[in-house]
Amino acid sequence: MDEAFTNPLPIKVTNYSGSWVATFTVPDPRGDKSYEIAFTAQSLKIPDKLKTSPVVWEFIFAQEYSVHVYDTPGGMYGVTGGGNAFAVFATVIHALKVFSRLFAGDRPFIIFTAKEASRQKLYDRFVRMVGSTIPGMHGFKLINTPAVRAVYGNMTSGSVGISSYVIVPTHISLRTVTKLMGAWHKKTDMNTDEFLSSL
Repeated sequence: MDEAFTNPLPIKVTNYSGSWVATFTVPDPRGDKSYEIAFTAQSLKIPDKLKTSPVVWEFIFAQEYSVHVYDTPGGMYGVTGGGNAFAVFATVIHALKVFSRLFAGDRPFIIFTAKEASRQKLYDRFVRMVGSTIPGMHGFKLINTPAVRAVYGNMTSGSVGISSYVIVPTHISLRTVTKLMGAWHKKTDMNTDEFLSSL
């Protein structure tokens, strides 16, 4: 898998209010394929004490112009790039590195989901590799608790069959992420002493 982290393709970055988007194209004799990597700010607030981004960023990756269509026939080709899977994967990792560097001194708090089995398998592998490829970050697959289903379900068309993931700075533990999910689920004020004292 070392190949997956070398030779990323060039990306074109566009910053919008509350979003950061990178696009890239994979040359292919059957027709070039364009992809989009998007990070969008969510309304979930994070306490300053956690020294990360002040809000959660949602990560979405798919073939361009069909970012929210994950279950179409051949959809996994759009995710992996077919025979260009290593180049696609390397470019996604490169984009994540570039996005992470935007947060001076800290690293962003990123969440994302996968519904179909093929994408879940890809993301399971991806989060395990984050710690060795993205300086200062690590990733987890979350247990599908009622709190996680509620928080992630608010960002998607539903929560049934969805796997949920998080990429956070290395100083934020899975236990802290779980507590945050519970607080968001209960709509607890993220700046209350009650939450901070539970870390």
